[in-house]
Amino acid sequence: MASKVAAVIGYGPGIGHSCAALWAANGYTVALVSRTASKLEAAAKTIPNAKPYPCDITDDHALRACLVDIARALGPIDDVIYNAGNGVWKKFDEISVDQLDAAMKTNVYGLLSTCQVATPAMIKRGSGNVIVTGATASLRGMPFTSAFASAKAAQKSLAQSVARQLWAENVHVSYAIIDASVGPAVPKQMHPDSIAREYWHLATQTKDCWTFMHHIQTSVSDMALL
Repeated sequence: MASKVAAVIGYGPGIGHSCAALWAANGYTVALVSRTASKLEAAAKTIPNAKPYPCDITDDHALRACLVDIARALGPIDDVIYNAGNGVWKKFDEISVDQLDAAMKTNVYGLLSTCQVATPAMIKRGSGNVIVTGATASLRGMPFTSAFASAKAAQKSLAQSVARQLWAENVHVSYAIIDASVGPAVPKQMHPDSIAREYWHLATQTKDCWTFMHHIQTSVSDMALL
């Protein structure tokens, strides 16, 4: 039997790497998607059954072609970890329309295209996961997150719309709110391996207990948004 296929959209050394390694350890072939080919090629040498797919996900045509290439080479995608994101830390009167558009392309338009290309095979199969890396910015805007919060809020709403449609097709769409900085050592940070385990929990939930919005915090969080 061919192995299942996972696609990590927005691979990086933190959450993306930890998810890719965990899915590979559970028998998946993992497609690593990011802009920098050298980074992906190096990662594919350390993660078993990982394949590099360089792609600028803000280029809609390139992203769609990349996803088609993954399915053609590895098989239909079973799990998507949509980990792409960008940050422009400026106030509303400091950002440009182009900067806001770039945030939307990465967080929202890329997610839309990924779902449009990857989920039809999941629907046909009657199973699959789309897990989106979100942020507390999706719940509230701050003066310096005018672009980031706008894009993340739109991303959450899109993910919710997709979930309400695809859950009925036995495809689990979930949105993980990462409510801390990510790093390996500082107590107030989340370790990326721990986040990956939470994502794996989402991917392996039984259908009688699916989660959409998974708000992940540290034990020392002030819990201000709960």
